[in-house]
This record gives sequence, C-alpha cells and structure tokens, in this order.
Amino acid sequence: MLNTLEKPPLEHSPTLIDQYGHELNELSARINNEEDFGDLGELLESVGSLKKFLDQLICVVLVRCEDQGNADFSDAQSRGAAALALGVTSHRVSTMVNVARDVTQPTQFQKQFLEAEPNFPATTEAFQRGAISFDSCKTIRDILGDVERSPEWYALEAQFAAMAMHMRPDQLRAHAKMMIMALGMATNKEDREARRGVGIGGQKADLMSTLFGEVDDQLATLLKRLFLDYGKPGALLEEGADDTRTKGQRQHDALKAALMVALEQGGPMAPKRGVASVVATMTVDQLAALNGVAMTDVGTVVSVEDLLEMGAAKHWYLAVLDGTTGNLLHLSRTRRGADMAMYLGLLASQGGDQTPGSNVPAAQCEIHHAIAYAMGGETSEDNLIFISPWTHRKVDDKKENENKYCTVVEDGKIYFREPRYVNRDRPLATNCAPWLYLNPGQQIRYAAKGQSRSWFAHITDDIDPLSRSADRA
Repeated sequence: MLNTLEKPPLEHSPTLIDQYGHELNELSARINNEEDFGDLGELLESVGSLKKFLDQLICVVLVRCEDQGNADFSDAQSRGAAALALGVTSHRVSTMVNVARDVTQPTQFQKQFLEAEPNFPATTEAFQRGAISFDSCKTIRDILGDVERSPEWYALEAQFAAMAMHMRPDQLRAHAKMMIMALGMATNKEDREARRGVGIGGQKADLMSTLFGEVDDQLATLLKRLFLDYGKPGALLEEGADDTRTKGQRQHDALKAALMVALEQGGPMAPKRGVASVVATMTVDQLAALNGVAMTDVGTVVSVEDLLEMGAAKHWYLAVLDGTTGNLLHLSRTRRGADMAMYLGLLASQGGDQTPGSNVPAAQCEIHHAIAYAMGGETSEDNLIFISPWTHRKVDDKKENENKYCTVVEDGKIYFREPRYVNRDRPLATNCAPWLYLNPGQQIRYAAKGQSRSWFAHITDDIDPLSRSADRA
C-alpha cells in the first residue's frame, strides 16, 4: 500500500492519483473474483465515502483551474476539455463549477481579501469533511438559492446539511421543499408571476412539438386535477376498452380533450374569429384519400387523419380557388368588413401573412384591402390579403411614401413593394416562405407556371437562399 504519512509535493499529485487508481482497480478485480470479501454493506459505505471525497477533489481542481487562469468554464471549449478528461458531460462540468463556487469552494479573492464566510456554511463544512455528497450540496443550493437570507435561513441550511448525512438527495429534496413551503419561506406571488411562462417549440418533420415552461401553483393545481380525473387508465376511452397508453400519453390526451372542449364553438373560451377552434386547409383529393397533411391557421401542420379525429367533419367549408391564380372565386362582397367566410377562403388561398419573408400564421393576421376601401377598393377575393399587424401599421394606402410598404394588384394577383430600407429597388414581391408550401392556393400558383414541372421546382427557382423570398411571375 502507498505510504500516505509523508505528504508528497503537489506537483506529484497526478502520479499519486494514478497509483491510487491502479490500487483501486486491483481491489475491484479482487472483489469481483473472490467469493468472500466481507460485509457488503460496510464495503458499500466505504465506497460511498470515497466517492464523496473524489467529488470534493474534482470541485477543488475545477475551481483552482479557473483561479489560476488555466481554464474558463464559461467557455464551451474549456468545459468540453474538462468533460472529456473527467468522462462526464459538459453540463455536469458546468453544474459542478457553479455549485462549487456557491457552496463548496470560496474563491481565492473571498479567502484572501474578504475573509468571507461560505455562502452555505454548514453545507460547505459537511462536504469538505466528506459527510455529504456533491448531489446533496446541489440539492440544498437549488432549494435555498432563491430564498431570502435571514436567521431562519441559516438555521434551515444547517438542518438540511444534517439531514443530508442520512438521506438520499431525492429524499432530501422532497423533505426540504415541503419544509420551505410549510414555513412560508418560498418566493412571493410577484416572483412567481414574473417566472411563470409556457411555450411550444417549432414543429419537427414528424409533426411533433415540444412543450416547455414553468407554471405557477394555480396552473399546477388545475393540471393535477385534470390528470387525476381524466389521465387515469381507461379515461376518455370507450367503456371496457383496453388502455395501453403510458401515463404521459394519458395526460397528453386529457389536456388535448380539455382544450378541445374549452375552445369549441359555443364553448366557454370560443375562438376570437368565431367559427372553430382551429381552421385547416386541405384539397378535396386529400380528403377523399384520407391521406396527407394540412396547414392550419395557427401555423401548424396536422395530418388529415388527425384532423378528422379532432371533429373537422362538423364544420366543412368549401373554398373554390381559381385554377390559374390560386385566388378565391365567388366570394365577392360589397360591404367593407371581411366576414368569416372570407377569412376561411383567404386561408385556403393564401395561408398566412403575405409580407415577403414573414412566418406569421393566419390566426395572427389582419385582412388588408390592397386597394383601400376609401379609394374605391372592394371587399372582394381579388382585393384582400392577409397581413401581420406589425406590417399593417407600416402600409401606405396612397402608395406615395417609399419608406413604407404598399400593395399592388396586377394580373389578378396582389404584390408587395417593400420600403427602400428593406429593398432599395422595391420590386413587386410575395411571400415564398417554406411554411407556406402546403397552402393550396400557393400550390396552384406555382403549378400554373408550367404543367411539366412540380410546384416545388418552381419554388426553388424563385427563392434566392441568401435573400428575402420574392416572386414576380
């Protein structure tokens, strides 16, 4: 065995650690090959203590690397190099450095000039003597990090450090969290309101999206209620049906069902447009074949099969498009307001914002008269265009200001001229963004250019990948 009574110089540390590693490797081989190696529980406790000291060593080395200028772990390359050396992920390195800075290792500046106490004194002391694990330190930091410091805070921190000696990190988290809640020391309502938020990621090629966010106590309670009532096995299925869904799938279906009830026509949260929860466009061929995908007015793509499951058959609406221009037919109106039928027809013909390069879906658009109503323009299919509210505010109906957008009707189509600060030449342009590829009107317009080529091919001709989308044909 190594003689550890005499401390070798620090520059010999790598060699010393290698020797310890070699001996541990030999010990592992012996344990693996020998039938009788003593009390397994006692051995496991010893291995646990060794891991705690090893985590401590890693934290010390990482912090000293930054203190001595050998690494900057805010840089991805430095984190990657450390992760490779330690055989862990870059995220783990980042976590260990952050926790070490806050909990386990005061900086050189703090120790030399401020003589500051550690941010988590009891936790730091317990970790440095090998009594608690790194993961327990992280748990205490996560629970108490956002709680305001007070005498009660320090008493709790000491109690959590003591609890960590006898609990797994997950047990510690559960108990500590409930103690914080019971004592009323959690963040206040204003903090919770500032942090709340949910979102949905962009749709992937398989039509799936990712939900993300942080919810407040009210929404968490409502979701729990919903999942307990309608996310249990057999819920929302026909009586006696075999339920093979996972818990996550059942909860997904419960949330979807609740939203469909809330947003349906005549429901408690009826859509602002007034006809249906979501409007989708598809061709008659797609409907007949029950195949393909359709674009919705909220900017998503849904399979025809899923649309039928959502109850699309209750609200059929047929929009007839011109086979040459892709424009609407037989929906002329003489009054100024564009009604719901016109909105649905424009959705089939245009799909969304027609501003060049825009990704704004129809549900967020306003309906604009290409020739202003005040100037004699009619509320008809060849004079209306979807336009985002942000662009709408910058449109010059008189078409006199070159630093504003204007719309031009030519050859039965509506075009934009962009402001000079966007495009100095101000050519006629339309929106050829990829998300509009599935729009029926867009497909007709491109197919009309040449029957021998696919409309996808015409799109690739018109789009310069280094510039804004434009179409003049």
